[in-house]
Amino acid sequence: MNRRSRFEIYMDIMMALTDGPKNPTRLMYTTNLSWAPLQECLKTLITQQMVTESENNSSRKVYSLTQKGIAIINRYKEFTRELTELSGTEAPASQEKNVALLH
Repeated sequence: MNRRSRFEIYMDIMMALTDGPKNPTRLMYTTNLSWAPLQECLKTLITQQMVTESENNSSRKVYSLTQKGIAIINRYKEFTRELTELSGTEAPASQEKNVALLH
């Protein structure tokens, strides 16, 4: 089994947030990360202003993408789409999500 790079982990977290805000537990399950690495990555993504942390109605933390995060995801998807066209292979299903830009 291959280990994921830090970049792949960041992208997995951001891709998990494309369908809306998630709490840390849901992110752990979706991205297959344990608590400590997830918290470290979230801290970095928040510092880089790609993800934001807020509280939901029950005062629990939830994470969501920022405009910058959405732009990064869109560029990443475009890049992988172009590479796929060049190589003649199909993109992995995890990269097929459509992310609309928010205005």
